[in-house]
Amino acid sequence: GKMAVSAWVFLGVLAAVLKNGAAMHEDQVGSYDWYRQFVGPVSFVALDQGSQGSKRVLVASEKGVLGSLNWKTGHLEWRQVYEPETGAIDAVLLQRSAFITVSHGGRLIRSWDVTQGTLYWEMATEFKDLTDVVLYPLDVVWKPGGVLVEYVQGKKDLMVVVVGAQIAAFYTNNGIRAWSVAMEAKGVPCTLHLSGSTLHAVWLEQGVGLSVSKLNASTGDLLSEYHIPAPWITTEDDVSCTVSNDGVLACLQRTRGDFYHIRLAEGGEQFVFTMLSSLNVPLPQLEMARLVSPGIEGQLALQVGGYQWVLGVKGEEGVQVLEQSGRAVWSKGALDGGREVVVSVGGRGKELDVVCSGVDGTEMREMKQVVVLEEDKGMPQRIGVHFVSKPDGTIGYRIAVVMEDDSILLIQQNGAVVWVREEALASIAALEYLDLPAGQEAAIERFMESSKNEPNPLKVAISRLKLQIVLIKEFVVDLQQRGVASFIQRQDSTQLLRDRFNTRKLIMAVSSVGKIFGLDSRSGSVVWQKYLHNLKPFLDGSLRLYILRPTNHPLHTPLAVLYAASKSDEVCGGTWRFAFNPLTGAPDSQPECLSYSVVQTSVLPVVDSSHSKVVLELTKDMEVHLYPSSPETHLLISSLPESSVFMYTAHLDTGALSGLMVDTRDDTLPLSTHPMWSVQFQTENEKLLSVVPKLSTEHVNSPARVIADGKVQHKYLNPHLIAIATESRDPTEVAKSMVSLYLVDSLSGGVVYHTVHKQATSPVHLVHSENWLTYLYNNHKLRRYELAVLELYEPNTTADHTSWSSLAPHATPEVVGQAYGFFPMADVMATTQTLRGITHKGILFGLHSGHIGMVPKDFLDPRRALEPTEEMKEEGIPPYIPQILLGPMNYINYNQTITRVRQIFATATGLESTCLVTACGLDLFHTRVMPSKQFDMLAEDFDYKLIAAVVGGLLLGTILLSLWAKRKTLAMLWK
Repeated sequence: GKMAVSAWVFLGVLAAVLKNGAAMHEDQVGSYDWYRQFVGPVSFVALDQGSQGSKRVLVASEKGVLGSLNWKTGHLEWRQVYEPETGAIDAVLLQRSAFITVSHGGRLIRSWDVTQGTLYWEMATEFKDLTDVVLYPLDVVWKPGGVLVEYVQGKKDLMVVVVGAQIAAFYTNNGIRAWSVAMEAKGVPCTLHLSGSTLHAVWLEQGVGLSVSKLNASTGDLLSEYHIPAPWITTEDDVSCTVSNDGVLACLQRTRGDFYHIRLAEGGEQFVFTMLSSLNVPLPQLEMARLVSPGIEGQLALQVGGYQWVLGVKGEEGVQVLEQSGRAVWSKGALDGGREVVVSVGGRGKELDVVCSGVDGTEMREMKQVVVLEEDKGMPQRIGVHFVSKPDGTIGYRIAVVMEDDSILLIQQNGAVVWVREEALASIAALEYLDLPAGQEAAIERFMESSKNEPNPLKVAISRLKLQIVLIKEFVVDLQQRGVASFIQRQDSTQLLRDRFNTRKLIMAVSSVGKIFGLDSRSGSVVWQKYLHNLKPFLDGSLRLYILRPTNHPLHTPLAVLYAASKSDEVCGGTWRFAFNPLTGAPDSQPECLSYSVVQTSVLPVVDSSHSKVVLELTKDMEVHLYPSSPETHLLISSLPESSVFMYTAHLDTGALSGLMVDTRDDTLPLSTHPMWSVQFQTENEKLLSVVPKLSTEHVNSPARVIADGKVQHKYLNPHLIAIATESRDPTEVAKSMVSLYLVDSLSGGVVYHTVHKQATSPVHLVHSENWLTYLYNNHKLRRYELAVLELYEPNTTADHTSWSSLAPHATPEVVGQAYGFFPMADVMATTQTLRGITHKGILFGLHSGHIGMVPKDFLDPRRALEPTEEMKEEGIPPYIPQILLGPMNYINYNQTITRVRQIFATATGLESTCLVTACGLDLFHTRVMPSKQFDMLAEDFDYKLIAAVVGGLLLGTILLSLWAKRKTLAMLWK
C-alpha cells in the first residue's frame, strides 16, 4: 500500500530530476551539436525526372536503405530504412517512376513514391522454401542462388521475379500477381534476360551445366527448354559470368583463363570456347578478373584490377580485343527522341574520363570530358545518367558516380563536380579525438614551462630559436593568406585552434572502406580526408587507431598510426600500418605493408626524445615489434623494470584467450614473449561474446568512498581487470541458454568474480569503468532486457591502495550487485569521460529507436533497498525500483534519431563538467553532455548587468559608509 505509493511518487520525482538534467531549451538546439544523415554504401544509383519536372538522384543499398538526393545540392530529401527482419534488399526496379524493391529473400515487394518516399503498395510474393537465397549487390547480373528480377513493358507493365524454381509476374502499378510458374528443380537460378517478348531463365546445376527455359513474358507460357553442358561452371569464385545487352551469355574460367560464350536467343546447346592467352590478356592476374556488360551490342568487358579489355563477341565469329584501357563503369540513358546512349566513366585517382557512345559502339567525341577531383576517391564503381536535349541542338547530361571510397558525386557536362556526399561516414569503424593546437601565446607558455627542468641553458636557447622559426613560418603563411589583416587582428575562428575550454577538437574517423576523415567537432565539416585503397577492418570488424604524439609539442608535428587488414593477400599478406599527421592528414610515411600479421597492439606510456609514444605490435608468432622502431625506443623498452610489460589476446571466433609477458631484456628485435595463462572456451558449448577492458585514459578522482556512518570503502581499482561475457546452454535445462560474466585479471589470468544469468540470451552490452561494471542482457524468461550493475570494493582497509600489482596476492574483492528491468531496446552502451573524474558518470544507451539516452551512474547504486535505512537516506541513496524508464527528455539527441546506431564515443574537455559525445551508425551525431550539470561555468542566461549593479552598489555603499564613519569618529574625538 503506502510503500508502493511512495515508491511511485519517488519515481515521478526522480524522472523529473532526470528530465531536467538531460533536457535543453529550444534555442539551444543546434548550438552545441550537429547531425548528419547518410544512406551508406550504395549499390544502385539512377537519375530520375518526375512528371512535374522535378529531378532527383535515387539510391539504394542491399543493406536495406533507399533514398532520394536533391539534384542541385545532394541533400537527402527522403530515406527509407528497412526493418532488420526484412532489411536485405535483393533487387531494385526503376521504370516509369515506379521505384520497386524486392526484399526479405524474395518474400516481399514494395513500391515507393519517388517524390516523397511514401509507400504505394506492398505485396507478399507467397513463394515457398526460401531458405537458401544468396544476397548480391543490386547491380550484379549473374546471381547464382539469388533473387532475379526483369521488367516487361506492355499495356500493363510487369515485373518478373525468380526465386529458386519459382517464377511469378506482378503488375507494377498495384503488385497483383499476373501469372506464376513452378518449374522442376534444375539447380539454382543464375540470370534472367528479356529478348523481345521472350524471357530466358537460366539455372545452374553445379558440376553438370546450365538449363535454359524460354517463357512468354506476358503470359508465362513455357515455349521451350534446353541444356548446355558446362561442368566447369560452379558457384565458386573461380568463374565469372555475365549477359550482354544483346543476349550473349559469357563466362570466364579464372583458373585456366578460358573464355566461353553462347547466344541465348539462338538456343545453342554448346559454348564457343576461346583461350584468353591467344588474345594477349595477362593470365597471372585473372584471379581478380570479372566480366561485365557495357550495354553495347556485341561487346563485353574483361576487368582485371584497374584495367579492362573490351571484347568483341558476335555469335560464332569468335572473340577479339577491341580496346585496352583503364577500368570503367557503364550506364545507358535515352534522349528525347528515344535514341539510346551509353556512358562510360573510367579513371582512377583524381581524374575521371567520361565517354559517350551509341548502342552500336559509335563514339560521340563532342561529349567526351575529363573530370578533375580534389581528392583521390579510387575507381568509379557504378553510375547513373540523365540526358537533356538543349535548344541549340546539343546534348547535355548529368552523371551520378559512386566511387570506390563510397562517396557519391554529381558531374555535369562541362566537367564540373556539382556536389559530393561522403557516404563512408555511415560505416565508421574507429574514432579518436585530437586536442587542437592552442595558438602562439600558448605554445610559448608551454615551452617556458617545459624548459624549467632543463639544466643546460644552451639547449634551452637552441630550442627557443627553433620555436621562433616555427612561429615565424606560421606568421608568413598567415600573411600570405590574409595580408595586412595579420597585423591588426588574430586569426579567425575557422582555423583549427583550441578554444578557451578545449571543447573544440578534431575528430579522426576511419571507415570500414579504408577512408580516414578529419572532422571539426564544432560544425562536423570535413577538414581533410585520405583514402587508402587496400585497407579493410580486421576479422572482428575493428580498426586500430592511436594518437602517439599530440599537438602540444610545437617543435614536432602530431603523429597518429592506423593498423588495418589487407583487402587482397596478393597485394599484402600481412598487416597494413599507416602513420600520418592527424591535424592535416599528411602522411608521415607511405602506407607500409608489414611482413607479419598483427593480432594485438598496445601503447606504452613511455615517450622517446620526439615526445612520441611507443606501440607494441604482437604477431601471430607471439613476437613483439616496436613502432617507432629505433635504437632509442629499444633502449627505452629495455630500461623498463623486468616483468613489467604484459599483453593479452582474445579471439571471439575461436573462443581462445591468453596472456603473455614481453621479455624487455631481449638484445635484438623482435622481442620474445612468455605465456602466462590461457583459456579455451568450447565454442560449441560456450560462445565468447565480448571482452571489455577499462579505458586506459580515464581518471579516477578518489580511490575510496565515505559512507554515511563515517566508514571508508576502498574501491577495487585493478587496472588489468577485463570483463568477459559468454553465452552457453544451461546444463540443467538443455533447451535454454544462459549468460555468464567473468571478471579476469589479464596479467595473472585469475578469475576475480563470476556470475551466471539463467534463461538469458545475447546480445550483451558492457560498460567497464573504475570499480564498477554495468551490462545489459536479454532475459528470455521475462521477455525483457535487464540492466545489471556490479561494484567491487577492497575487503582489507589497511592495505596500500596507492599502487597495484597483479603479481602480489590480493584478497577477493567484495562485490555488490543489483539488476533492473530496462524496457527500451538498446544496441550499444558507453559512459561519459571527464577531465579529472570528479563529475558523476553518466551511462549512455544507444536505443533501437535511434535515441541516445543517458542515466546517471548514481541512479544505478547497487545498495538501493526497498526500505532505505536512515544512513541511506542521509547519503542520498534512493529506494529500489525494479524498472528503469527513459522518457523523451532523457534523450541527449532530442528528435535527431540515429538509425542503426553501432558505437558511442566520449571524451573529456577542459571543463570538468562537460563531455563530448559522438554517436555513429547510419547517421552521425555529436553533442556536449553535462551529467552533473554545468557547475564550473556560469549559465548562458546569467544576468551580468544585475550582478554588476549589485556589486557596484555594494562597493559604493561601502565607500560612502566608510567616509561617514570617519567623519563620525572625528566628530566624537573633538568632543
